[in-house]
Amino acid sequence: MPDIARETTQPCPGCDTEIRGDSRFALWCAACDWNVDPQEPRPVTGRLDRVERALARRHGEQLLAEMLSGRELRPRRDASAMAATAFALTVHGVTLALAVGGNWCTVAGWGGVGMLAGSVLLVVAWALAPRVRRLPDDRAGAVPGRRARTLRPGGLGGAGGRHPERAT
Repeated sequence: MPDIARETTQPCPGCDTEIRGDSRFALWCAACDWNVDPQEPRPVTGRLDRVERALARRHGEQLLAEMLSGRELRPRRDASAMAATAFALTVHGVTLALAVGGNWCTVAGWGGVGMLAGSVLLVVAWALAPRVRRLPDDRAGAVPGRRARTLRPGGLGGAGGRHPERAT
């Protein structure tokens, strides 16, 4: 059972701005970025760790530049997206082939061993088939989208959707 959310309010230790937050999550200040990353940074242990951090920093800077550019964001068609699509189509194709093969074996082998093989294939296809389930109806604390923009002064993150350091 989820915890009941309590709104907490406290002054920011960095800039004395009032911080409002949910008691279930870490508080952070949108005005000065206090406590945005509440954990201490891990020490760099070797060459691979340095390369990993450099790549992560470069990727983060590219994402920030892309978000701040104002261009319309569209999904990319890179190699990983194509591989994921191919893998998903393969999995669904195998499931469909098992269902079709199970039906064929059941109908063609009616009254014999084909019925057993067809039943096994149909059970496997049913087990592999995607499930469409409803989302849980636990929206007691949810805020409608129209009102979500008004929760913080200036809209997103208190900076009007801009990076706090660049907000004027």
